[in-house]
Amino acid sequence: MSIVKISSVLTKVVHVTFAAAAVLIVINIFFAFHLDSLSHWVFRVFGTGEQNILTWLSSALLLYCALMLVSIGQAAKEREGQAAAMWRRWIELSIIFFLLSLDEVAELHEGINVILTESYDLKGYFYFAWVIPGAAFALTVFIRSLGLLRTLPAVIRRRMLYSGALYLAGAVGIEAVGANYSFHAGKVQDLTFQLLCTIEEGLEVLALWLFLRTLILYFDSADGVSSTEVTTTPPRVEWLRLLTELGRALALGLAIVIAVDLLSPYLIKLDPSRVPGLIEAEWLPREEPINSHTERVRLRPEATAGRISRNSLLNMVPRGPGAQQSFIVQAPQPGKYRLEIHMARHQSFGEVNVRLNGKPLQKINLYSPSDKVVATGPIDLGVMEMGETNTLTIMLLKPRMQYAFDGIRLTPLAN
Repeated sequence: MSIVKISSVLTKVVHVTFAAAAVLIVINIFFAFHLDSLSHWVFRVFGTGEQNILTWLSSALLLYCALMLVSIGQAAKEREGQAAAMWRRWIELSIIFFLLSLDEVAELHEGINVILTESYDLKGYFYFAWVIPGAAFALTVFIRSLGLLRTLPAVIRRRMLYSGALYLAGAVGIEAVGANYSFHAGKVQDLTFQLLCTIEEGLEVLALWLFLRTLILYFDSADGVSSTEVTTTPPRVEWLRLLTELGRALALGLAIVIAVDLLSPYLIKLDPSRVPGLIEAEWLPREEPINSHTERVRLRPEATAGRISRNSLLNMVPRGPGAQQSFIVQAPQPGKYRLEIHMARHQSFGEVNVRLNGKPLQKINLYSPSDKVVATGPIDLGVMEMGETNTLTIMLLKPRMQYAFDGIRLTPLAN
């Protein structure tokens, strides 16, 4: 049997692609600390979002996997004594990787996410709803591959299991961690979220690189079977041994996801342009909104002015009469405090009423003739007696307007 050796060339291509992706991931760590100084074009082309260079490189790695799987499947089909069903498993895997490569650039899973989000009110780790069918799909593929895994040499099988665990840890596990973060903070493009995206992309790229190296090693070893293990009927590993190896791989992936999830609240939060002592609106616990929608947004630097509003803030839009959003404010200790609020002005913004524990404080006019989003504050709301836990309510008075809330500042006063 004569098989054209493509692995030597592909190995170099794989390493170059992986190196380029790794460089971009490192660059994205730098980007995460300079979100407000980057142009939109630079962030879109070189960032960790969709439809950019890193997405293209990830798609290329998936495509390389698909091509290698086809080659191995063809060799398995032609090999004398190879079990008839096994070559089909290789081809099935190649089709799956072709589809994953397509999804990476066509964002097919984003369409699934929109459909599920509109149909179900999912929260927390399932806020990015596509992870549910994604996990189910991965489980189905694994079950279909069990028979194939049992016929592989031990080193190849273990490397495949570990690369699969790393890929799922990033694509599903860290994605769920990011979903939980986004659910509690609102739609966000801040430092923490960008670092989570970078970890996710890094795990996926590393996993694909390891998987490709494994496929190339398998392809090079006497066209798929090492010279010391060539037999008429490929040996099958015992189920107990296979499950043990699987458990170790899953434990590694799960440990990575749990570690990132536990550490995510403590990831560096670099925001030097904020006012010292400001309690940022995006970190205030929210109560259920009334006739309004609230999300966290990052303003385009070129469209903003002022020390506060250049960064992310909460954007509120009324959806009916009596629209309002309440926040829980924890005072360091009960007592008297001077309360100051930071919001933003824009030509499309309206008016708000502010209440603390049901007590009216002040009406604030956020309208500005400027097309820039301009920082507004500190607005002195006065001195008031505060308990340990307090409710700050922002009432949205103008329909079809927006309202931008940056945060509050509490200054304790001597009794």
